[in-house]
Amino acid sequence: MLDSLPGKEVILVTVSMADKQRDLYEAYLHKAREIAEQEKGVKVLAELTRLRQLCVDPSVFLEDYDETSGKLAVALEQVMVAIEGGHRVLVFSSFTRVLEHFRYYLEEKDIRSYYISGDTPGAMRVEMAERFNQEDRIKVMLISIKAGGTGLNLIGADTVIHLDPWWNFAVEEQATDRAYRIGQTKPVTVYKLISHDSIEEKVVELQEKKRQASADVVHTSVEGIDSFTADDIRYILQ
Repeated sequence: MLDSLPGKEVILVTVSMADKQRDLYEAYLHKAREIAEQEKGVKVLAELTRLRQLCVDPSVFLEDYDETSGKLAVALEQVMVAIEGGHRVLVFSSFTRVLEHFRYYLEEKDIRSYYISGDTPGAMRVEMAERFNQEDRIKVMLISIKAGGTGLNLIGADTVIHLDPWWNFAVEEQATDRAYRIGQTKPVTVYKLISHDSIEEKVVELQEKKRQASADVVHTSVEGIDSFTADDIRYILQ
């Protein structure tokens, strides 16, 4: 029963972009606004995805970007502090290349990790989850939000970091529940990293409004954005 679980604290962490990251974001935001005035559907969604990527790690699609993003710097510090405090960590992102890049940063600090993406075979996912829960030598599990939404039991972790918000808040909650489930004996702390003055803040605001209006307004889909109206898109891009 959920009533028997220890506490869960969700902390929204606002992160400032690095200078170069901010400049790129503003340029792509201007482009996205122009496209949104003329186009609908897939093209607008593609621009929103680019903006989301810029918020978390521009090197996802810009190969010559060599500056550490504000979010990855904060996330790395959070992981290091958590490990020093005796905690173990799940790190989620919508973007597999972000997780791969972050894994490189962890390795530079001699922090080993497991990594699960959509390409990870089911049997291997279960095996890694069991090892993570039973052994203490690996402190961090990196997981694609789509791969970690359901099925995995990862109660070996008591700290969860979401590197980027998903359109559908229910998918985020399902991912968090990989650690916050029956068998968890420690309080769980969840950090949601949100880039300051970005579409991420607007998406979180809209999620909360829709959550309050109806528990089933935002439906799961390819991007989880079905229920966002034209007015919602314009608000996100303001």
